[in-house]
Order: sequence, then structure tokens, then C-alpha cells
Amino acid sequence: MWSAGVTIDDVARCVHNTLAGYWSGGTDAITSVTLAQSTGVLASGIIELSELALHEVADIGSTYGECTLLARTEASGESFLDFTISGNYQRYVLVLLGVVLDTDATDLNGRVGTAGGIKESGYKRHMNLSDSSSSSYSGSTGIIRVNYANALGNAAGENFCQVVEVPNPADQYKIVSAQGAYVDSGGDARMCNGAGAWTGGTDQLTTYRILPSSPATMSGTILWFGIN
Repeated sequence: MWSAGVTIDDVARCVHNTLAGYWSGGTDAITSVTLAQSTGVLASGIIELSELALHEVADIGSTYGECTLLARTEASGESFLDFTISGNYQRYVLVLLGVVLDTDATDLNGRVGTAGGIKESGYKRHMNLSDSSSSSYSGSTGIIRVNYANALGNAAGENFCQVVEVPNPADQYKIVSAQGAYVDSGGDARMCNGAGAWTGGTDQLTTYRILPSSPATMSGTILWFGIN
């Protein structure tokens, strides 16, 4: 459970909405977020920061409940980054904060690795993308893609934020899911959600790798959590 005292009935009544947008008036650090209805008053309910957000916003330490911060990477010019997976956790979560690629209109991809090395094939993926005027779907075999459409922007202020969940069940295919948002190379806010699976085997994972789709380097903050 993410929160003490939350029952299955509470979860059943929840509606989880994902949205994307950005404030283009500057790049100052955010100090508060206000939620409001367009008319009337805010209905009753529970509003809370996610456990992952608490790590970043409140700096409450490396461990909060059953979620453990395993690594914090400040990327600066890397062409790929590897994150270690052990048998100590049921799943892992990668949080990308303000990631920018030095090559404009480029994708950021993901691959898994086992004791036999990084897997170059055996993937299937599905991605949904929405911008200010349209939405689209992309599905294929090949590399796990955190994003698609060759559209990550790298102009001043443009960046990419994403949460990627990497379960590591024994004797099962490994299914990676992702949701997030970014500003594309045309300056538009986009929302991207999707999933990918490595179906080349059921071996336990040892590594999760992120890398650009074409020669490029990364900058930004990446957090790596283990969750039980």
C-alpha cells in the first residue's frame, strides 16, 4: 500500500487521471501547486503527493516505507545509463526529471539486461501520444521505447519527465510500463503513455538501460527506486 489506512474500497472508488501541460512563462523552480474546479467548490476526497514525489520534494531520506531510493544520477553527457536490478525488490521505478537530449527531435529508449547481457531484440511495445490538437498510437516489435515520434525538444526550457515501472517477476516475461510528459521540438506539450515487454526469455533481470534512439547524449536527474 502506498498510504496507511487506505482500503481496497478506497482504491475501487478512485479514478486515476493522467494529464500533461507546461507553464512557459519561465524556468523558475515551482514552490506550490494549486488545484481548483472551474466553477463551484472542490468535491470531497483525498489529495496527496505520491510517495516518489515525497522523496524529491520533502527530501525525507533514502527510505520511505517499502520504497527505497537506490540511486540518484545527475546525467551530464552520457550516451546511455545502466541501472542495477537485484533480487531484493519485486519491482523497480525509474523517475526522469528534466531530461534533455543534446540532439533535437530524438527519442529516449529503454532496454533490459540479464546475466547474459543487454538484450538487443525480442521486444514488443505500445505507445499512446497526445498533444494540444491530436492523439496517436504506435505499436511495433523492436526496442522498448519510453517515447516515440522523434520529437523530444532541446531548446531552452524544453525537457522530458517520465515514470517507468520495471517489474522483475520470476519465470515470467518482463513488462515495462511508462507514463509522462515532455515539450517537443516544436514547443508543444505532449503526454506519452505506454508499455513494452521483452519476450525473449523469462530470466531474471540484472539491468535496465536508457539510451537515445540516435547518437545523442543526456542531461538531467534520474532517480532509481526499489519497491516491495
